[in-house]
Amino acid sequence: PIIEFFKDHKDVAFEFKTKSVNISNILKARHAGNIVISWSLNPQCIIDKNEFFAPPLKERLKAIGACKEAGYMIGIHFDPIIYFKSWEKEYEKAIGLLFKKVRPRDIAWLSLGTLRFNPSVKLAVEKRFPDNDLLDGELIKGFDKKLRYPAALRKIIYQKMLEMIELHHKNLPIYLCME
Repeated sequence: PIIEFFKDHKDVAFEFKTKSVNISNILKARHAGNIVISWSLNPQCIIDKNEFFAPPLKERLKAIGACKEAGYMIGIHFDPIIYFKSWEKEYEKAIGLLFKKVRPRDIAWLSLGTLRFNPSVKLAVEKRFPDNDLLDGELIKGFDKKLRYPAALRKIIYQKMLEMIELHHKNLPIYLCME
């Protein structure tokens, strides 16, 4: 119904943002080309360790491919980017898999955002998942009172991510999320 609604409002773009692969209704809907179906992506090791009950990366990429084939524009959100020992290698792998599935011209936009959260979340996560090391890195309180990686580290992460993405295409519309 939402997709059908926007057929009559072609001057408006609407974004569905998800991690889901349950796209059968989206594939059946008739659209006017103004719907962007977006996925939040991370390397499989992050999904396995931290995205409980979320579909694997390869299933999300398959759903992206199906929506692209149905004529939808695709949005990609590498958010939150998690810093860990082999983060570069793992994100490079995920980016490579993405560009095997979708052509740059099918991507409406791509966002990059590093891990950030309210301080109360840290206590809740540590209490609920005491063995999880997701929040063990250096985190500082930012301008928005959220805990986040230090600015120098975020800059390195964004530079490296841009380099990895630009190996596949140099002119994608990319923006930083919550910076």
